[in-house]
Amino acid sequence: MSIDHLHRRIDTMMQQLRAYKIKAEPRKIALKWHLFTLIEQDQLAALLAPIDYSMDNAHQLTDEQLDQLRTWLQLHEALDQDDTAAAERYRQRLAVSLEQVLAAFLAIPEQDVPDFKDAPHIEIEGVHYTLYRTMYRATRDRIERELARGKLLTSSIDDVRMWVEAYAS
Repeated sequence: MSIDHLHRRIDTMMQQLRAYKIKAEPRKIALKWHLFTLIEQDQLAALLAPIDYSMDNAHQLTDEQLDQLRTWLQLHEALDQDDTAAAERYRQRLAVSLEQVLAAFLAIPEQDVPDFKDAPHIEIEGVHYTLYRTMYRATRDRIERELARGKLLTSSIDDVRMWVEAYAS
């Protein structure tokens, strides 16, 4: 088989592929609503309504709303698995606004965060972290820069929550 023949076959297959567009079904968020309290159902429905309950429209959500959605989905999973400790942790996260979490994070006294050798080791979703003073300082500086720009990233929200849960209790 010659190279030209191979190129023509590839071109033909590519044209056929373009002509045969597969329309994917929208990925709706399917939840076991009975696991949530009535108040939780109303709160979650209010978050999902603007995106028509579709993950395909999740790009319309802000980073803060995406963080909330992820926490709701984690709560759903914890409730579905009868993990009451995890469910309570996620309910506590949902009860506190991002502004409150940020205020608690920025209020952590730097001198209360130990140096590396004395720092606690924590595990979050299978990832191990060592929370020491230099890391806190770098995270705080990054968060302050993002706040100054008016855009706090989802990963930064995770970092803030991690520090608050470890040191601002």
